[in-house]
Amino acid sequence: MSRLASPSGAVDAVLTPPGRGIRGFASSFRRRRVGIPERVALVAIVIITVALPFAPLLAPYGSTAVAGAPFTPPGIDHLLGTDSQGRDVFSRVLVGLGASWFGAIAVIAFGVVLGSIIGLIAGFAGGIVDTVLMRLTDAALALPATLVALVVVAALGPSLQNTLIAVAVTWWPWYARIVRGQTRAIMTMPHVDAARLGGFSRTRIALVHVLPGSIGTVLIAASLDVGAVLLVLATLSFIGLGSPSPAAEIGSMTADGLTYLLTAPWVALAPATALFVLALLANFAGDGLRELAE
Repeated sequence: MSRLASPSGAVDAVLTPPGRGIRGFASSFRRRRVGIPERVALVAIVIITVALPFAPLLAPYGSTAVAGAPFTPPGIDHLLGTDSQGRDVFSRVLVGLGASWFGAIAVIAFGVVLGSIIGLIAGFAGGIVDTVLMRLTDAALALPATLVALVVVAALGPSLQNTLIAVAVTWWPWYARIVRGQTRAIMTMPHVDAARLGGFSRTRIALVHVLPGSIGTVLIAASLDVGAVLLVLATLSFIGLGSPSPAAEIGSMTADGLTYLLTAPWVALAPATALFVLALLANFAGDGLRELAE
């Protein structure tokens, strides 16, 4: 009996809808479906992601070490000058960007995993389970990140880790709603009906035949959110909810530098500009990934 002549063979033939895959993305990239700014941003983000883990090694000075006289203007010895304590601003920006970048990725990863699990359960189960989980999601959506951060910091103390926890708690509901909507739509597709007729378990149908169809949309949304999370983390650090001094964090460095904005503007402008450029690159890269997926 041929593969398609058997019930299981017929099921296998339609279980997974065609997808773009890596080759499809690469083909779209080569055909210039992605604009030049997005292409540049994608390459830059890859380089930054590879380089930032080595920021402490790439930095010419220690991020907390006194490297020169206070308020030394930018020059050959100190590319971005020094701050009020004589610490090298360039070195501190490098380390601070690494903390912010990978902190944002950690928040996004947590949100995607938790949101995908809740959204998949809600969309797949339906009924009262869907209603309860979506009401919990709505309640979480109503929580402002700043208020949650204040509560977490009051309970656990100021630190980057606690700030990440506070933001992650408020970020997953967006992905839960996306996955839930995608799951409800995919449940009506022929390959899911074929999986049911093939006698596959509900767990296998959910994980193998439903989730892969929705995770792509979530990842595109997540890539577009990285820039926003960067700014949220910097804002919380700016108002004193991040790691205490002398830790190198972009938000706190900018806040400290505002005191000397007229006399030593580079102390505040260097970290703020670096964060703006990184967030902009992340947004362009997210747009590029979305165009590749279309």
